[in-house]
Amino acid sequence: MAAGMVHVQNLFWLVRQLNLRVNYKVYNFGDENEEGQDSKDFLIILHAQHDGVFKKYFKNATASDLPLFRGMFLKATLTRDLSRPLAARVQQAFLPKFENEGEDVHMADKIVSQSNENFMVVTIKHSGSLVTMSSDAFGGKNSVNNEFTKCGMIVFNEHFKRICGAEADDQMSELIRELEERGLALSFECCTSCLGHHGQVCAGDYLVTTSANFTDADGRVQFLTWLEFMRFCIKHRLPVNDTWLISGKEHAQHARVLLDDLAMSGAPTSDILSQLDSVVDASPDSIRLRGTYPHEQWQGSRIEGFVVAQGERISKELIRDLNELEGELNKTVIPITSVATPRLFRSRTGDQDFHSSLDELVSKCNPSLPNSNFSPVTKETKEKVISAILNVPMESLHVSGENGGPPVYSRAALSGRTRSGVLPVLDDTECAEIVGGLHAQDPIPDEVQNRVMQALAGNLSTATTLRYKKKMMLWGPQGVGYCLMTFGIRNGLGPLRSGEKSYIAYVEQLARTWGLGPRHREKLLSFGMAWARWTHSNDVDHSNYLDSAERFVDDFLAGRCAGGGGLREPDAFQGVIVLIGGSREFAGGLTSALRIGPARVPKNLNFSPSLVKEGTLIHLPFDNLIPLNQKFTKAAGPNLFCIYQPLEHPRVERSNPNEPFAYDVNPRSLDPQRKSQLGKWKGCYKGCFNAIKDQDGGSLVEARMIQIEEGTCFQDIADRIGVGAPLPKQDPGVVCAFVGIPGVGKSAIAQKLSLEDRPDVRLHVVSSDTMKNKKSNFWSVVGDQSMTFTGGSSANLVLADKNLVNSPSGNFNRVANVIRQSDVRSVAVLPTFYEISQPSSCKDLMDAEDDLVMALPLEMVALCMLRVLLRKNHDGGLDARLKNTMEIVVQFASSFCDISNEGLLKTLAKTFDHVIELPVIKNPRERNIPDCLEPILAHLAKALKLCQGFSNFGTDRPSWLGEAHALRVPKQSNNSEGGLSTALPSWEEEMRRLLNGDGVRDALESLQLPFDEIATDLKQKLVAVVDQAVEGVGLESSSAANMPTYIALTDFDEESIRKGAAKALPEGIEANMKMNLHVTLWHSSNGSRESLDKLTNLFVDRTIEFKVTHVDYSQQVSAMRVEIPDALALGIEQEYLHITLIVGEGFKPVDSNFLPARIADPSDEATGIPLAEPLHLVGKVLPVG
Repeated sequence: MAAGMVHVQNLFWLVRQLNLRVNYKVYNFGDENEEGQDSKDFLIILHAQHDGVFKKYFKNATASDLPLFRGMFLKATLTRDLSRPLAARVQQAFLPKFENEGEDVHMADKIVSQSNENFMVVTIKHSGSLVTMSSDAFGGKNSVNNEFTKCGMIVFNEHFKRICGAEADDQMSELIRELEERGLALSFECCTSCLGHHGQVCAGDYLVTTSANFTDADGRVQFLTWLEFMRFCIKHRLPVNDTWLISGKEHAQHARVLLDDLAMSGAPTSDILSQLDSVVDASPDSIRLRGTYPHEQWQGSRIEGFVVAQGERISKELIRDLNELEGELNKTVIPITSVATPRLFRSRTGDQDFHSSLDELVSKCNPSLPNSNFSPVTKETKEKVISAILNVPMESLHVSGENGGPPVYSRAALSGRTRSGVLPVLDDTECAEIVGGLHAQDPIPDEVQNRVMQALAGNLSTATTLRYKKKMMLWGPQGVGYCLMTFGIRNGLGPLRSGEKSYIAYVEQLARTWGLGPRHREKLLSFGMAWARWTHSNDVDHSNYLDSAERFVDDFLAGRCAGGGGLREPDAFQGVIVLIGGSREFAGGLTSALRIGPARVPKNLNFSPSLVKEGTLIHLPFDNLIPLNQKFTKAAGPNLFCIYQPLEHPRVERSNPNEPFAYDVNPRSLDPQRKSQLGKWKGCYKGCFNAIKDQDGGSLVEARMIQIEEGTCFQDIADRIGVGAPLPKQDPGVVCAFVGIPGVGKSAIAQKLSLEDRPDVRLHVVSSDTMKNKKSNFWSVVGDQSMTFTGGSSANLVLADKNLVNSPSGNFNRVANVIRQSDVRSVAVLPTFYEISQPSSCKDLMDAEDDLVMALPLEMVALCMLRVLLRKNHDGGLDARLKNTMEIVVQFASSFCDISNEGLLKTLAKTFDHVIELPVIKNPRERNIPDCLEPILAHLAKALKLCQGFSNFGTDRPSWLGEAHALRVPKQSNNSEGGLSTALPSWEEEMRRLLNGDGVRDALESLQLPFDEIATDLKQKLVAVVDQAVEGVGLESSSAANMPTYIALTDFDEESIRKGAAKALPEGIEANMKMNLHVTLWHSSNGSRESLDKLTNLFVDRTIEFKVTHVDYSQQVSAMRVEIPDALALGIEQEYLHITLIVGEGFKPVDSNFLPARIADPSDEATGIPLAEPLHLVGKVLPVG
């Protein structure tokens, strides 16, 4: 077999072994009905479905594998019966996928560091579509025969008319002949006024050539060098890009810093290009090559960005040759003013004849242009073609390279080898040891095969991947960057349609995704707020958003709409409005006029200062009059407004507007329904009236109690209340959360902590053990304690006296997000050793714990257990009186299994604004472990090892920790049997006996540090964080930026869901189905930031097709199972996609996540019921919260 064939086969094998999401599109190449031929040609297009495919492939690829290129075109020749491939090679390929500098800064560092030896090459990144051509195929990035390839052919044909005139056809024919002779393929960026414009509609239709590649004798893809490429383009009159070749580290670093600064400036194209020119002018060995189509003329004032790559090795000869090209290139520049018709296409928007007009233009192109109209093969043929290439037999482990090249090793041949068939050819000692450990007769598994391939062939060269793109992001006095137009405006249309809060959450997420610091984050927010406000008073055509966006940019830069610089405008309404009566349309109009979120209902609504800051309207329509509780109205009183519509009853005339409204009606004369309504109305009214009357001696009643008279419109009300009752400036706040287990000493440390020397800092301690209202969310209460509004003259420090563990999974994220909603800083305090940051896994103690990995040392857990046993009348009830006290401590400690101290610190650093390591015990490794502690540690390790691989940093919780940790079911009493005692009988009793042994208490207490010393250490560290919060420093990332609570697939046909579920559910329970059904795609409690970044790109009011296949039913919760094609490619990491239908009393919607595990458990009553026919639906992706 030829080396080229092995390369292609290896590509297919590696994609399969890594289970990569790559689609194969197969087309007939040539006349499929041609008679008398023994073979058939096929065109195969490889389409990687998301960026992660490229990263995973390159991480595992070897020198015997082809690189995975974007839009890779392969040509395969098979026997007529498709049983055997005769040849296969790369037909066409684009350059490798970009690595953004924000993701791979090391690429930029490497390009700059080597710029004394190799040019730094900077070219313009055009806002267009990728197309490719060879002598016999014209295609798009991942396709053929569509609008992209047609537009590419039309613009390519027109370019030669512009530059060659009457000789255009001859010039194109000559180019195609040389492409065929040399086996070359070209790639272009095609910019049109009808396709792919994101940041700006280009002034004219044009294209630039970006690369030329060929396949060598061994089947490897090779790209022409810059000099070869430029000479080829000049010879054949191809359009070239603007290029800056920069020599020397000093000048390359200058160019890099300049591009970083320009990305945030929003400067117009002409200014940006002239500044790059100045870098070249300052370097005698740097070169500027002019592009064919001046960007500022053909594209416009807005530039998408630049591509930065490593170029050829610098030499005097190369510099001389490149300088000679400059004059030739200057002659090929095409000013837009020299072209009679710069735009070739009709508008695509609303034009039903757009595609037929493209076909007409294609028919007028040079007939010698390569084919783009390939016919797809059947599914059966496609499978045969791919299977034939994968399964072609290989007798030898490698084939020789052509012309003395290195051997090409075969993945297919390796897959059938056993240990004895591989060991003789391995020189890599480490790899040989791995293979030698395998069973003699077993085939080598995939993961070891890949290690063997790397040992045999070496790693794949990444020379062609040293390139990244730098996009223009923000705005400045003279312009708005491409990214703001594309991501801030276009991709934000969907969230904006859902309301201002959703849009601002989206903008905050952009700031985090882009890695913006505080200053640039505020700049982005000011733009977003200005755009959101502008859309309130200006119609936006979503199908042609750029027309509206350009008008907004003109107003924005001219100062006709100011940015807010924060989440809300400085003059936005702040306060709480209770609307009694009034239509839902009236409520919606009022929220829109005041620019606040949708009206809320009073159910389960607790007062928080954030309700005032954000502006909140609570609507109590006549058909749902639910009086607010007195606690709420009293807390909201200083910022409360009541807008009320009287019922249709006679009224008592008031001489004093500060007197309450009253009805002149005898309730006994009313029917029961009207009497009940009147009573509820009075309750709602009096609650608000009394709360407002209590403010400032009753002087606010007239201004805050506003009656809806006949003819009153919502705008009248909005004008009257204006900015409402704004809160003073919020005081800086810090919330401290203790990450640990019971008995670590949180309460004792809090009692010792004194801030008498800092009267400007108010200290609050909130204990979960003594909190009166156990139903309140502890962390919401903590957040509210941190929020005071005295104008910033003092600060708040809140200590949360509660053990914080990552259980249930994602709890760290959940808690940190709750704290951030209060606009204060979050601090995680991790108790640790004295003067050590990486505790041992205790391998030196005994065999029983030889593979136990924990973030906390066993000695600390044992000390905590002893302290818990010594407690008397503990407020939380966790003391020696409970029969399973030790088991509860183990349950907490198990949350720290399967992760090192270093790993836990990294997890916390990604989640909280600050992390403090707090030594609470001496380093036990520096002391001899007393004999009395060894059996205690071994007994403790025996229980914890049951958790190994099952902690919240691993997979699932072990069953012996109790169902309550896996599913919210009624918990057992603390005195009941079960749990750990079932798995390890008498474990609790034995642990208590050991801890009460002779010398144990002295040995464990000798490890602890004095609480006075711990409190002093913690005070110093916390005060430093408070001072940073006061000064507004110490947060260089946007980790505390607001993120959506979750991202949902919504706005689908709920009626079909309900009907389908009703047929499958037990009779009579369909009435309990929830309202507002949705599919959670990402949740802040457990979703990764990588997933959130990908899903951010779907905030374009994007629709997604999905399928509903089953009803997963249990007595506690029920849901419908959902399938989304290519979910991972879209950034959806949720393994169980579902629509929660029914939630029983005492349970929560999150409990539906446990249905798959419950259905798989034969002992559980949960069951999956297939639908008679799957439902095929379409929904929209929107951020929530």
